[in-house]
Order: sequence, then C-alpha cells, then structure tokens
Amino acid sequence: MGLTEMHLEHTVKLLEELVLLQPQTFTLPQLADMCAVSREGLRKHLMSNYLLGTDYFQKSEKAAISIKREVCIKIRRYYAK
Repeated sequence: MGLTEMHLEHTVKLLEELVLLQPQTFTLPQLADMCAVSREGLRKHLMSNYLLGTDYFQKSEKAAISIKREVCIKIRRYYAK
C-alpha cells in the first residue's frame, strides 16, 4: 500500500470519527443562532417545508423542537443564500 493510499484511508477514518462526534439533532434556538435568523421565522420555515415526526420532532406543543442534522444542513444552506 502506497503512502497516498494510507493517507486517504487515514483521512476517511478521521472524517468518520468526526461525524460520530457531531450531535444527531439540534434544537430550534441552536439552529436559529447558527443561521442568524429569528426563532419564529425559522419555526415557520421549518413547519411549512419539513415534516413533523420525520424531519423534526416536538414531544408536546410547548416542548423544544429537535431538528435532524441533515435538515439543519439544508436549512443552513437555504439561509446562506
């Protein structure tokens, strides 16, 4: 195995480990802060474009909203435009 192949294998392993360290969900306030948008605006965007129970979760009406990491990435890209 050449040096380049070993470097590539090591890089892939490090990236896999980094993904495991990231949270799988974020709360609405966390994502609003990351996107620099209001919580209410983000909540409206979330509810009109994503599915409750699939893309985000809320245990009760007053409970915090948890958003899947993949959805958070899409929303951050949306607000980055």
